[in-house]
Amino acid sequence: MQEMLAFAYKNHNLGGLEEGMLLNVYKAMMRAGTPLLEAYLKRREGRGKEDPARAHERRGRAVLPRAPGALAWFHAASVGESLSLLAIIS
Repeated sequence: MQEMLAFAYKNHNLGGLEEGMLLNVYKAMMRAGTPLLEAYLKRREGRGKEDPARAHERRGRAVLPRAPGALAWFHAASVGESLSLLAIIS
């Protein structure tokens, strides 16, 4: 069974597209969608659903410089995952 899975993984079919091409298509779509996202966030800001002072956070832009040294990033999508991470962090 493992041999079959390994063969399928090595010989996966991307519909005739190369992996590099898929990445380029993804990047192009993200660039094309950026103005739409900006308009959406401005609209939310106008409705009072976004804090203008923290708009940079929604766009992934750091305002403060990061301290020197190693960085560990922990991501949790739910309360349960957050609680599980607390044991790892401490």
